[in-house]
Amino acid sequence: MAREIDINMGKKVDLHMHSTFSDGTYTPTELVKMRADEGYDVVAITDHDGTGGVPEALDAGKKYGVTVVPGMELGTVYRGQSEIHLLGYDFDINDEFICNKLKEIEVYRNARNRRLLGVFQEMGYDIKAEDLVRHPGQRYIAKPDFAWVFVNRGYVKDVSEAFRSPKFLANSKAARQKQMKVDVEDAIRFINKAGGKCVVAHPMKIRGQGEKGSEEFFVNLEEMLKNLKEAGLYGLECYHPSASEEDSKRLEEIAARLDLRVTKGSDYHGPQTKQRG
Repeated sequence: MAREIDINMGKKVDLHMHSTFSDGTYTPTELVKMRADEGYDVVAITDHDGTGGVPEALDAGKKYGVTVVPGMELGTVYRGQSEIHLLGYDFDINDEFICNKLKEIEVYRNARNRRLLGVFQEMGYDIKAEDLVRHPGQRYIAKPDFAWVFVNRGYVKDVSEAFRSPKFLANSKAARQKQMKVDVEDAIRFINKAGGKCVVAHPMKIRGQGEKGSEEFFVNLEEMLKNLKEAGLYGLECYHPSASEEDSKRLEEIAARLDLRVTKGSDYHGPQTKQRG
């Protein structure tokens, strides 16, 4: 019988963490050991658009006595409009369709990065592709890596400023360089087909549903989740740093009405890093 994925899996649960296999600063082993030392029972490595860190995390879980749930975080879009980050859990990481889809996303992301690098070079910044690599063997390069270059060069004081400033990642030309977005309903179906379960990540960060935390926001969010439930959605990340205590309560109420599992995640990327979800 497939296991249930929710906040009741153990006394301490963190089902949303990022490693060096995407935009985190700790290896999967370091993350698992850190949580083990903190007394966690269940953790998941949910790197962006990839599962490369899962085998290492599973081995570390056996070594340190922590249950590790295989996972990833996938950038998706809902009906061509709202961007939704989808957490996939417990699926076959060797599934042929998923592996091909992740390779397609990687190829698209690498092309996007070349375009983005060209934008900044045209703006007069002397940065090269090799400047974006922050640790040996790094394959996943994304906008946070560009931000760290600007921090290290002293152009901005932190990653957050690099994302906000119109001189850098908030520049109109830079902002237009997007990652590939998979249709969320399609993603739910192919992850489910591979034996997995899908959870909407950090719902309070979803845009286009009205002012965050307003009644309009929660009404629109519930309608969207209702549609995704029909497509096979399993759960909702009700506990996340972007959600206040009151937000989490409202999200749990929505989950209960829609019969969605409730999950919890830190969205941990490492010390003093900008969490991009």
